[in-house]
Amino acid sequence: MTTRQILFHHLKHHLFSVRHFIQSSLPTDNKLHTIKTFGGSQFDIYTGPLQTETITQEVLHYLIRQDLSNRDAFENWVNTNGGFRTITLSDNSSWTLRIQPAIADAAAPFVHLHPSRYSPNTLRIKANAMKSIVVYYLLATDTTILNFTVLNVLREKHLDLSPIDPAGNTEELQKVFALLSA
Repeated sequence: MTTRQILFHHLKHHLFSVRHFIQSSLPTDNKLHTIKTFGGSQFDIYTGPLQTETITQEVLHYLIRQDLSNRDAFENWVNTNGGFRTITLSDNSSWTLRIQPAIADAAAPFVHLHPSRYSPNTLRIKANAMKSIVVYYLLATDTTILNFTVLNVLREKHLDLSPIDPAGNTEELQKVFALLSA
């Protein structure tokens, strides 16, 4: 088994990866297409010190030590616990492991990994807030403040999302803006 058998959507679940993505040299159109894959609900994002490679390596070593490095053993293990298992990594963060649906390729990922809800170094984020703020960082000319007029234009034009009333509840957007600006 290698880390290639571990599916970890780092762009959705790892704060440093999101920050790096915004600063990357990928064409903006590609970035806009990619962030639309965040879904429309909510997800947990890891904010701790471990890099993505460290996370997947620690999970790999755990699975090997527990003799869970093949699909059948791993699938049996998670299925005896309602379809998921939780493990703790070196920084005390908790990670949820699920079985990835099988495909014909034997080398395909079979471990689906994401940060656990309520884990240390993890925050629950609304997907539309994350998508909105990423678009804002990609396209707004001044990202030192969160300008709701600009944000609403970008939400409507690039994400097909309705405008936000700045006098309403903007707490989630402010939280994501602050996370990505740090």
